Amino acid sequence: ADDTVWSELEARIEAGEYFFVLASFPCSSSSAARHNPHRVAGPGPLRACWPQKHLWGLPQLSGQDKEQVRLGNLHALRSAKAASIQIRAGRGVALENPQPWRQLPSLFYLEPLTELLALGAKDVDFAQCPFGSASAKRTRIRYYRGTFAKLELHVCRHPDREWWDATTGLRYWKPHAKLAGARDSKGAWASKGSEAYP
Repeated sequence: ADDTVWSELEARIEAGEYFFVLASFPCSSSSAARHNPHRVAGPGPLRACWPQKHLWGLPQLSGQDKEQVRLGNLHALRSAKAASIQIRAGRGVALENPQPWRQLPSLFYLEPLTELLALGAKDVDFAQCPFGSASAKRTRIRYYRGTFAKLELHVCRHPDREWWDATTGLRYWKPHAKLAGARDSKGAWASKGSEAYP
């Protein structure tokens, strides 16, 4: 997020120093867990799909929420810029973030990131539970060059099992425990723990 550091890095990318760039920008401000209609607790939405300007952040955010959105936007924009440079030069790039959910905001919907598709970038969606994640952790990679398309073979094949929702006291059947509104054994939001890669 430091302008001086970014300027130097952008110049090195422009100069062709990197054959491949991989970026995974922060996704916490657009997490699907913030939009779960059954969420009775936990952090609420910071972005919305409609009107489109709310993809950049909801109006009247303040404090930590506003800063979280600002940093998410900044890193997404800088990742898109790096990707654009790489693609125009014929070099490889891959950008990672959660797979968008229907009718929910995603940083992949920001115009500088959608423009990469017109330059030749492609998307591949896959689940991370086959790699050891406790949740399906559906992920998207927008890429140019490389063999990322093979990741589409990795989908959740876990059978439904019975879970207990500590917040509502209800039992439910799903392949993985719900994260939205749930807390781990230490009292932290369960969705926070899912940020780590298996």
